[in-house]
Amino acid sequence: MTRSRFSALTADAHISRKKALLAMPQTWMNLSGRSVGEAVRFFQVDPEAVIVVHDEVDLPFGQIKIKRGGGHAGHNGLRSIVEVLGSSDFIRIRVGVGRPNGRIPMVDHVLSAFSRTEQEMLPGLIQEAADATEHVLAEGLAPAMNRYNIARI
Repeated sequence: MTRSRFSALTADAHISRKKALLAMPQTWMNLSGRSVGEAVRFFQVDPEAVIVVHDEVDLPFGQIKIKRGGGHAGHNGLRSIVEVLGSSDFIRIRVGVGRPNGRIPMVDHVLSAFSRTEQEMLPGLIQEAADATEHVLAEGLAPAMNRYNIARI
């Protein structure tokens, strides 16, 4: 069951015998830290317990990589989360959307519709991102990174 709280659509879940809150911020992307911060403060968890699934232009479309910490690399949603949490030490499930071709501005690229081929790939990609998140919770960060951070041909 989903409900609206923490400026997000949320669902309580048990993943690999661990309680989890799934949250999809309903703020502007640039303000998504507000949503994450509200939930973190309410549940009194450390930033290290947060897993953020986000688009990543530095990965080809469809590739998933996992890491802990790092900068925001110009991603305004990550910038907002880092500012609100006061830390960048959360886990990131990075979902590749690729870089724009030609002279298309980055903002236009990330806000544009997916191509027909990409749309066909989306259900599998979303499932893979969910599986990666579950893998982090079930097996830990290092095993999940070993599985998802491999080069794919």
